[in-house]
Amino acid sequence: MMQKLFCRTCKHDYMRKSSKSASTYQALESLSRKNGLMEKPTEYVLCNSLSSCAKTMNWHFGVQIHAYTIQSGYEDNLFLSTALVDFYAKCFCIVDARKIFRAMKVHDQAFFLFKEMLGTRIMPNCFTLTSVVNACVGENGVVDCCPSLHVHVVKRGFDTSNFVISSLVDCYASCGRIDDAVLLFNETSEKDTVIYNTMISGYCRNLYNEDALKLFVEMRGKNMSPTDHTVSSILSACSRLAVLVEGKQVHSLVIKMGFENVFVDSTLINIYSKGGDIDEARRVLDQTSWKNTVLLTSMIMGYAQCGRGLEALGFLIIY
Repeated sequence: MMQKLFCRTCKHDYMRKSSKSASTYQALESLSRKNGLMEKPTEYVLCNSLSSCAKTMNWHFGVQIHAYTIQSGYEDNLFLSTALVDFYAKCFCIVDARKIFRAMKVHDQAFFLFKEMLGTRIMPNCFTLTSVVNACVGENGVVDCCPSLHVHVVKRGFDTSNFVISSLVDCYASCGRIDDAVLLFNETSEKDTVIYNTMISGYCRNLYNEDALKLFVEMRGKNMSPTDHTVSSILSACSRLAVLVEGKQVHSLVIKMGFENVFVDSTLINIYSKGGDIDEARRVLDQTSWKNTVLLTSMIMGYAQCGRGLEALGFLIIY
């Protein structure tokens, strides 16, 4: 399907002109409808197409292009990866944008390109700064570059963008500079769901469990919806604090929003076990569609914590 779609591509010059024209839809149509050349589209063509998808928020077509880049071996291409991050971010798929950026094997090039941009006096935009901030958290540890990038954010006037501020909060928290993250969060006048989720995750990452729980309650009081990652983080905080009542409330939210997964269920078992409600922990296990080593181990440990060693042994024999 994808091979046929991209075989019917137009010449590169036509693609360039249509991308710059008033109607960005022409650039998309040139890939999906134009008959003619039977050649593989270059990274230049794909980048232009992704740019058009981002401008028109054409998520479905952009995802197809993403799939094609993987099939064609372009997934490690710096320019295409950057275009994909831009596309997902502009379609408000922030989690997907960050996943692609974190998977890039060339984080250092982000800093290099950023310096080159400043050297040529090209003004970085909101997304450029966000991408470079995200690069502070790499595969080989955290580079404490947040303060200098924070200066650029303020200098360029992007300190009113919650998208950029959320990235800075995440960066400071990842660097262990939780006080700076909190200060930046508190200084943000209009807090949205993204920045709340980011701050809560930052608290949990640095084991500020009570602060995370308080902020989560505040967020829910404003009728904001947490992400599945935030819910998982809060459940971990409840488990570390051994607070059963709050854990049950989050459990209800998990069911309501359909956030069940192995990590969530394992954490719920730990919460109920630490709270002495081993029967409820067993119900969580029985209701899951997956029973892997992680969940079974959590259940056995729960029985042991509640002084029910024989049941733990029997459970081990059964499974």
